[in-house]
Amino acid sequence: MAEFTTWSALLADMKADLASGAWRTMSSYSVPGPNGVRSVSYRSLDEFMDLYKWVEDEAVKESGIPLYRGRTRAGQGGRG
Repeated sequence: MAEFTTWSALLADMKADLASGAWRTMSSYSVPGPNGVRSVSYRSLDEFMDLYKWVEDEAVKESGIPLYRGRTRAGQGGRG
């Protein structure tokens, strides 16, 4: 388990682990928590992918690019 530096770095590590199959032998990653760094564990590919999506969202926030959220309704009924 590597020490946490940035969300982007963690995402890059997770991408590499997914591509190489190393995610099978690792079982946790360090992420920031309320009281410093904490360990987040996973036991299956589904749990790893859930963690991956969360880290991906945090990396996007860190980059300053707003997350895309689809429009739920037309603000003016679709008329100008």
